[in-house]
Amino acid sequence: MLKYTFVATTLFGLESILAEEIESKGGENISIFHRAVSFRGGIALLYKMNYSLRTAIRVLWKVKYIKLKTEQDLYDGVYSVPWEEYFSSSKTIAVNSVVNTPFFNNSLFVSLRVKDAIVDRFREKTGIRPDVDIENPMVVINVHIHQGNVDISLDASGTPLFKMAKAKGLIEDFDYKHYMSHSAVMRTEELTRDYLERQEKYMRRKLMLRQFFSNG
Repeated sequence: MLKYTFVATTLFGLESILAEEIESKGGENISIFHRAVSFRGGIALLYKMNYSLRTAIRVLWKVKYIKLKTEQDLYDGVYSVPWEEYFSSSKTIAVNSVVNTPFFNNSLFVSLRVKDAIVDRFREKTGIRPDVDIENPMVVINVHIHQGNVDISLDASGTPLFKMAKAKGLIEDFDYKHYMSHSAVMRTEELTRDYLERQEKYMRRKLMLRQFFSNG
């Protein structure tokens, strides 16, 4: 069975707890980092970690390590990844970058260069390039650069549920101060604002009648 390197991100202080979780579920070669835990395993374990880890925020699939000597090394390293084997050109993509290096002083520029390398690879190998979708991408590529060390990962946890709900118009307002007792933070097609207002009025009326008869 092929084994890969994964990284589960978490909150500060939960790293050791997350490491214990990963070990209990079959993760191997576990290493603890700041707000993250790396481990190795197969694809089945990747799926298992995504639906069962309680203290992880996301699970990343490391696909490339690059040692920078020049700026061009980033583009060349990303281009060398067989992206067409990981996802098809019909998928929309976005690139998130965290940068702390003298080679680059702008994370947006890094994201742009990585995106260019990926779409150039697809265009060369398949003749079709994937589109970019910043708001609701199907595939998210994570880039972490520290000094001359670059880790390229695929976000294996997918789009957060709240972003999917926002894209569907199921979240009306992200300022929680605007919500009252009858306002759903996240509604469904059935759980509408009007329905909640009617239910609140009904419950208030029932409560008032119960108090009136119990006092009498």
